Amino acid sequence: MRTLHLHLLALSLIAPLTAQDPTEARVDPVALAAHYAAVEAELRAAPPPADAIVAARRTQAIDLLRDYRLRGVFGRSQQATGARMPLFVDADGRRCAVAFLLDRTGREGLTLDIAHRCNGAWVVELTGENELTAWLAEHGLTAAEAARIQAPYVPSTPPPPPPRERPPVPEYKPQDANYEEPDARPQPSTPRPAASPPPMPGAGAVAKGGSSTRGIALAELQDSSWMQWWGWNRDHFEAPQARAVPEGATAATPIRTTAEQALVSLSVSSNSAERAAALQALGRMGAAPELLRKSLEDPSREVRFAALLGLGSAGSPAHTHTLISQTRNQPDEEALSIALTGLAMTPGGSLARTIGASVEPSLGDGRLEVFAAAAMASGPLDTPELRAKTMASLRTGKSPLQRAIAAHSLGASADDETVAALTIAAGERSVDVRRSAALALGRSHHALALPALQTAYELEHDQLTRAMLLLAIGDHGGLAAKDFLGTELAGGSKAIRGFAALALGLWGRARADESVAAPIQKALAAERNRDQRGAYLLALGMLRHGGSRDLLIGELGTGSTSATRGAAASALGMLGDVTTMAALTRCLREDSCPAVRSQAARSMTGLGQAAIETLRTAMREELNSEVRSAAAFALGGIAEPSVAVDLVELASDEAAPAAVRAGAALGLGRHFRQHDPRLPDLRFQQNYTVLPALVAWAFRQEL
Repeated sequence: MRTLHLHLLALSLIAPLTAQDPTEARVDPVALAAHYAAVEAELRAAPPPADAIVAARRTQAIDLLRDYRLRGVFGRSQQATGARMPLFVDADGRRCAVAFLLDRTGREGLTLDIAHRCNGAWVVELTGENELTAWLAEHGLTAAEAARIQAPYVPSTPPPPPPRERPPVPEYKPQDANYEEPDARPQPSTPRPAASPPPMPGAGAVAKGGSSTRGIALAELQDSSWMQWWGWNRDHFEAPQARAVPEGATAATPIRTTAEQALVSLSVSSNSAERAAALQALGRMGAAPELLRKSLEDPSREVRFAALLGLGSAGSPAHTHTLISQTRNQPDEEALSIALTGLAMTPGGSLARTIGASVEPSLGDGRLEVFAAAAMASGPLDTPELRAKTMASLRTGKSPLQRAIAAHSLGASADDETVAALTIAAGERSVDVRRSAALALGRSHHALALPALQTAYELEHDQLTRAMLLLAIGDHGGLAAKDFLGTELAGGSKAIRGFAALALGLWGRARADESVAAPIQKALAAERNRDQRGAYLLALGMLRHGGSRDLLIGELGTGSTSATRGAAASALGMLGDVTTMAALTRCLREDSCPAVRSQAARSMTGLGQAAIETLRTAMREELNSEVRSAAAFALGGIAEPSVAVDLVELASDEAAPAAVRAGAALGLGRHFRQHDPRLPDLRFQQNYTVLPALVAWAFRQEL
């Protein structure tokens, strides 16, 4: 992202001149005035109340908001915290917009009462105020509209820059002597950051020392940083086909027995990548705990971690008890982090209390790696005790990274109190906390989360944070999000238009509304930044928009970058239209970039039986090992019993490269899985920029 990169560079260069952190939550008076203008337009466009008297009061309130904006006398504070904070009444008596409306409609007493009791409260924190609720009803305003009206104060002086917390991200090197370097291959137009997880589940080495590093280095994000978002979230959209066997049941067939035997043999291979893949696959199949337990002492870290993840993936009480035992008095923080990741996959049920008791101590752990894994694992359990502890970390965590990780673990099932806490966090000085809080607000789908996201976007200066805010708005799915995102798609800056398209794709997918396909297509036709085009294509795929079929096929064949063609392949797979098979087959055979061919293979899972022969051929004859591995993995996701024979044959072939045998093993695990993947949905719309690298690797697996 040349634009984003240069933008951030420019900000870093001017920081010494302004004595500000370029990523702090500044409040620009010009942006504030634009916010009030946008809110006024939204309020006027909304249908008026049926009651004529209430409708007249509503019009009066909107006119008063216009007066407030034109006067331009916004609240100010001498406290230079670098965070976005509201004030009902500032030290000089200036009112916020909501207080101004109260005063001018005869409720100055309510203004002063709120200012006396909770002057720095957001409207979302005041939803239980009976007098305020009654005033809103009298004036035909909803709590969400009041939250949309409110904005933070303008600081009178800029705060001093904070100490930099981000450590450099080293390039990871495998630790095992028998690790095989992946095949050299041309890279997409944007190189993958050194710290990002491997492209194929379980196929990469695990980095040592993850607690001091981050999942993706901000400094290494480029113009097509939508690729990082897609790489983190793709398994949420590229799921395997429905299982032929009910969840939790075991298909006692000869081929399954043969597959398990082949994986057991591979689990004692001399190659650590093959052993690790076999153990993950055995876990997915629900193999006996003993087969996984014995590998917990393997000399390879990668293999030990795969065994722990396999125990979590299996998910039976016996496997879960074995995994819990690995969290007790565990001196190795890396092993503890992976064991907690395994517990995130367990279904809970009758063991929920036991699992919660195993996770809870680590929510107070000062080691970021352990805390991050525990916070991610606590989300699915959603017990009051775990949520309270995570909320405490959000509010009082010792470091911004700890607060950020706590924030992004609180989005699901968020109640009023949680949304209030996340709204405050979305205005924090730390850019990491703001991003995580934004994504969590989107995940919450809470009515009062959307106005907080819209206002935060209007006032935000950091480009990547703005991108995440757009994605959060799309994920939220509120009706007001559609027009808001459409405006940004049509007139937003070059750096974020692609994210606006992705956000509209998320919005339309959740609501089964294809009407947003037309503006995405129109914006794509007008887009001149070739690095952004792939984001538009993915958005059309998310919508499953059949009318975009020919457009996507055209981009698959003629896209000028590997990223664009790979995105087109992904989008075609999401359509699930077998008539695209010829185009994907041609891409798999002829595209010059192995990364694109790999993506074409992966996307064929969505086409089912029509893709089997093409994938079989690629799995056997393709020259690039990564593409062969992708074909095997894709084949394993197709619900056709005969594919297991091909995968067993390849996994047992000692002449095949390690990456290919590992891909076949993972394909077998996918094919005979005990339950559908849980980690892809758990990590969906999480802030991948703050996770320690080891935790990012673990949660990146398709388990």
